[in-house]
Amino acid sequence: MADKQDPEAAWIAAVRGASESDVAHYTAASGWLDMAVARSEAAGDEAARAFAHAFQGRLGLLLMDLEGTVPTGSAQANWLKNSLIAWVSSENAQRSAILPSSSM
Repeated sequence: MADKQDPEAAWIAAVRGASESDVAHYTAASGWLDMAVARSEAAGDEAARAFAHAFQGRLGLLLMDLEGTVPTGSAQANWLKNSLIAWVSSENAQRSAILPSSSM
């Protein structure tokens, strides 16, 4: 896999983790998603981090175990804020890439 600070490596791990959870390979999914979070933090890719955290939450729901999935205390507020900002930013980037800019 690519360099640990490469955003692509974070996305590869995140998508692999999501895929593993889709086929009920929960232990593997957890490992890949943990790696995705670490690599997205190292690369400074907030969108990849939000994606990985979302699938960690989904994995917790599938396993009916949310203990440790979401940070608590002051870390929780930062995690939620950063995840939402990253999600909105990635949504805006996707719209910009898909919809042509109208110049009149």
